[in-house]
Amino acid sequence: MSARRYHAVAVLLLLIFVAELTLSVKRQSLSWDEGDHIFAGYQSWKAADFGINPEHPPLVKELATLPLLAMHLKTPAPKGLAFFKDEAYFDGRDLIYNQQEGNQQGANGSLARAGQIIFRARMMAALLSVLMAALVYCAALEIFGAAAALFALTLIVFEPNLIAHGAYVTTDMGVTCFLFATIFALHRYRERPSWARLLVLGIATGLALASKHSAVLLLPIALTLFAYELFWPPQGEKRAAV
Repeated sequence: MSARRYHAVAVLLLLIFVAELTLSVKRQSLSWDEGDHIFAGYQSWKAADFGINPEHPPLVKELATLPLLAMHLKTPAPKGLAFFKDEAYFDGRDLIYNQQEGNQQGANGSLARAGQIIFRARMMAALLSVLMAALVYCAALEIFGAAAALFALTLIVFEPNLIAHGAYVTTDMGVTCFLFATIFALHRYRERPSWARLLVLGIATGLALASKHSAVLLLPIALTLFAYELFWPPQGEKRAAV
């Protein structure tokens, strides 16, 4: 196939992935910690309060709750609970399930509004999964070729775990996306160093660190890759002088 056809198939696979994530969002109830993340992200926008759910950085939570700003949700009053996880858990449920829209009253109105909140936040979070899939295709295309790139993308699109969790409002897919982006950017910088590629590497690293604290593992990962390149350089390259 020509390069254009490979790209067309890749776009089709990405659209299938979006459809899968959309259907999974419609059929799944709120998971245990999604309410915490939604409430924390919404409060960081509305009240510049970053103390809710401090065990995770704010990037993914803020990205997921960006579409909620236009909904003008009623923020629940703090309950004064001693443990921050309890506070975020119960406030998150109140934010999602104690909203009503227009003339809709009672439990049905609150549930309809809750469905809108969850759907909007999840679809925004799903963008990170789609971005990761696109990055995998680009990386495999550059390193291994078009056929391998389509194969890698196909594995992602039809991977059950990614379909099931790819749209959750949690930090897992965010940090996975930006960890992969950082390593890919590091590879590209190593292949052909430039200020532009160094800037991309820095941005990807910052996004990973702003997604989840476990992204600090990037440091030992990068050092391991550098050590491998130093002591076992690719065939045809000379070992760097020290």
